[in-house]
Amino acid sequence: MKKNLAALATIAILAIGSSASALSVSDGSGGYIDVGGLDYFVTSADNPAYFTGSPAEEAAWASSVLGFTVVYSAKNEDENLESQWKQVFDGGSAVSGVYALSLLTNPEYFAVKIGDEPNHYLYQNLSNYSYAVISLDVPGTTEDIKNLGKISHVTEFKGTPVPEPSTMLMLGAGLLGLGLYGRRRVRK
Repeated sequence: MKKNLAALATIAILAIGSSASALSVSDGSGGYIDVGGLDYFVTSADNPAYFTGSPAEEAAWASSVLGFTVVYSAKNEDENLESQWKQVFDGGSAVSGVYALSLLTNPEYFAVKIGDEPNHYLYQNLSNYSYAVISLDVPGTTEDIKNLGKISHVTEFKGTPVPEPSTMLMLGAGLLGLGLYGRRRVRK
């Protein structure tokens, strides 16, 4: 009975720790590439008069918003940036208004700059650091990016990594298991 409960608990912990989303983009040959889930929208800001959009200014802005230092790692301002965003699919069906961009580095955070106001959108890159996955209708706000053609550049930032709750849960379960195993050996 105890072995069955332990097996069931292990399966439950692994299920909680696994990714809940299976978003993908077409690989161009009939297959799909996993892009993780929708990245977390942190905040947006209007362009202050002094703000030129330099990497140092964008990193300072992101650091002030996040409360810790992030470091500029790359900037994609390719003139063909609009065509680099790919429609996102969920189980083979297109997800309306959700697009993914292959990133130049594997940043923890990225900023999307558009021509309208607010014009800087900061995101936390969640599950697949190789891709930025955004909704043109910014979740949890009345703001939206409207269309991909308005995006002038995407700036990538390295930050202080924060462990996900599922990672901490799995670590805690592993330490608890080791502790119980050690206690059991001591009793014998």
